[in-house]
Amino acid sequence: MHNPRVPLSLLLALVLLSTTGFAQQPDAYVPPDLEPWRQWVLQGEEFRNCPFYANRGAGEESNHLCAWPGVLSLSLNQGNGSFEQTWTVHEAGWAALPGDQKNWPEAVSVDGRPAAVVRRGSHPFVYLAAGSHRLGGSFTWHARPGSLRVPLATGLLSLRLDGRPVAMPDRRKDTVWLGERQRTIEQQEQIGVEVYRLISDGVPTIVTTLIELNVSGPGREEVLGMALLPGHTPMRLDSELPARLETDGRLRVQVRPGNWQLTLISRAESASNEIARSAPSEHWPAQEIWSYQPDNRLRVSAAEAASPVDPSQVDIPGEWRNFGAFRLAADQALINRLGFNNKGLAAAAGRLRRAHGHLTGPVGLNLGANKESSDKISDYAAGVSEACGLADYISINISSPNTPGLRGLQSAEMLDKLVTAVLAARDRAHKLPMLLKIAPDLEP
Repeated sequence: MHNPRVPLSLLLALVLLSTTGFAQQPDAYVPPDLEPWRQWVLQGEEFRNCPFYANRGAGEESNHLCAWPGVLSLSLNQGNGSFEQTWTVHEAGWAALPGDQKNWPEAVSVDGRPAAVVRRGSHPFVYLAAGSHRLGGSFTWHARPGSLRVPLATGLLSLRLDGRPVAMPDRRKDTVWLGERQRTIEQQEQIGVEVYRLISDGVPTIVTTLIELNVSGPGREEVLGMALLPGHTPMRLDSELPARLETDGRLRVQVRPGNWQLTLISRAESASNEIARSAPSEHWPAQEIWSYQPDNRLRVSAAEAASPVDPSQVDIPGEWRNFGAFRLAADQALINRLGFNNKGLAAAAGRLRRAHGHLTGPVGLNLGANKESSDKISDYAAGVSEACGLADYISINISSPNTPGLRGLQSAEMLDKLVTAVLAARDRAHKLPMLLKIAPDLEP
């Protein structure tokens, strides 16, 4: 399906989600008195009924795609040829046909009924209503051409020349070459899959999944394993092949021989200190390589998993090699150790005393309570007493979302007790500036 302002080649780079998928727009409430006006309001805006590209969002016509093409079957002889193809259409619009001005399709039919072919640019198109359709047509020539244009939107191609199937059509961009190649070895249908993921700490956590495919055999449609992690929402899919994400998180790809890359970017739906792999599935590796990118500007975190690996010894993208890497089997998880990862106040105080006289500039200490603490206010006061002679200022951190019960100190009553206790501890030791770190989303 084609929109005059959107090249069909976008199918090769963006994700199309099904109408029941992640990118389906919810029906807005329409008052009963206005319901009869729905079609009038949508006139010229029918594209809004179609799924939209996950990395763009709804609203603009160029962000929607209204159909998914099936296998294009070409049967071409020396004097003529024919084609068949199925389309699943979400909203009425134009579908591209094989051929061009030199080799124009003839006797085109839709669901067995004659259909008008319209030239858009220099290429043939037919208009399809919403629904599932079977297209057919023919070609006539004095001698079969050396090549034939095939729309880029069509990922799957079945080719027969003079009645003989061509197992691996020679297709380059929007052209299929019609000269047969001699093949001494028939390649079997095989697909190799390697998966690498980069977990980027943040709010929310972002996961970049790199999928590498090694495909042999004829072009075909494959449903790969669980590309989308549990509890994640897709944001973008970049693919060198026509691909879409199914509602269950699996990846449907129209593959052809060669080496290909797909990149899926997703976000976590909620905060969690554990990111798990999906259960084992067909056409998916038993093990994945995960890298972890912390964001120390946001918080201190460290990742752990059962099988750490040397990033230089695995074939991960070069820009990921500065991060910790792990090998995860199915049903395993990466644990994010959030919060104050350290050896405690006594160890920090010892390091500061040893560094005394060697530090330039002001030194600040950020004090946070342990999750096992039974009396957090007393612990903060004790920390202030210990730190007063070591720092130029102290920050009392009661905003960490990963420490159970810590944000309870932000209530008016508990905050008054906390401030009173830490100021008293400071005044007994050595007066210095005190800062209070509270949650950024705290409301009066």
